[in-house]
Amino acid sequence: MAMSGKTPEQILRELVEQLGAQRVREILSQVEAAVPPTKMDVLRTRICPTGRGAVFRLKRAVWAVIGEENLDEEKSKENWGEFARKLIEFLNAHRISERPMRITLYYTIQDSVFKPLRAEIEYFPIEPERITFVPTS
Repeated sequence: MAMSGKTPEQILRELVEQLGAQRVREILSQVEAAVPPTKMDVLRTRICPTGRGAVFRLKRAVWAVIGEENLDEEKSKENWGEFARKLIEFLNAHRISERPMRITLYYTIQDSVFKPLRAEIEYFPIEPERITFVPTS
């Protein structure tokens, strides 16, 4: 059965037609039991005046997690360092490192090792606004 170009609903309908609803339920329950759920945790900085400040606050939060969870420091530090380096390169490449921002970091802990997955960056444009004041006599 070729599955390319089909929606998940179409594939499921074909499986039910071929195997029967009960067998599909059994297979799905076996798959769910075999694959442990991935726990994804989140760290979020407050809005910081610059991207560098947000990365610094995120670093402090990451180290707090590593310490509190009693994680493997060396491997966790290596993972964080590589992620932070790429994050800083990304901020610099998009020329937003000097803008006010908040960073949300999604991570997992596997085998007592901190593993950052992705970051969402909310940055705020700095656009000058002008207002005129004329004193009244």
